[in-house]
Amino acid sequence: MKKTNWTEERLRRLFRRYNQRYWRGKLSRYAVSIGDLKEIHAVGLCKRAVHQVVVDIAAHDSDSEIRATLLHEMAHAADKSKSRYGHGDGFFEQIENLLRQRAPIRLSMPEMPGHTLPLVAVPKKFPLCRKAAVKLEAKRSAEVKRVMRKHKDKPIIQINAEYLIHAFEDAAMELTWEQAKRFIGQEYGLTDIEGRPITAWVRRLLPKARRAYNVARRDFLQDERLRKKYEAQDAEETKNT
Repeated sequence: MKKTNWTEERLRRLFRRYNQRYWRGKLSRYAVSIGDLKEIHAVGLCKRAVHQVVVDIAAHDSDSEIRATLLHEMAHAADKSKSRYGHGDGFFEQIENLLRQRAPIRLSMPEMPGHTLPLVAVPKKFPLCRKAAVKLEAKRSAEVKRVMRKHKDKPIIQINAEYLIHAFEDAAMELTWEQAKRFIGQEYGLTDIEGRPITAWVRRLLPKARRAYNVARRDFLQDERLRKKYEAQDAEETKNT
């Protein structure tokens, strides 16, 4: 379907209608506006602290995409959980509820930013989300196979425990442990939407990865202290000459 003309008033009316239909009017009052979100690489934004929803209409190709984005942001508004993750259990509980009511929302990668393995990311307690994730996984798998056929002469990298531990060591130079666990866990399908290990193997791997990370982090910080010390000495010598 083509994209029709959207105004802020139309978007506000749709917010009110969805609030009544899917949340029985229980969502708090939100300021709903159209904005340019290119700088933050987003198509929609929910600012719960100030009760504001922004949708970048220009970033969408159809009315159905705009409706799905608005529902996505409304799911954030309805999420009352204390999760550290913006797309955690509380958010997916709202998406599950919307899917159960056959709302015009579709599960896609914006619902799981950073997760390269959708089915792995979604806990089993959200069956409708997992059903939608199966389709995403099939699409992702088909794309991976297409790329592999195109580059069949390229060597295949084996993702094993050693490889993953090295990834955590590399991350120690720029990320905290929690950040490293989150990003690497999402990238390699080790953790779900709440950062929980998905298998017993991952639970055994993470303590080893933490130890390797700690050693690498300690060495990195020590090198940084020495670098700053030598830079200060060089600056002082330059000043005195």
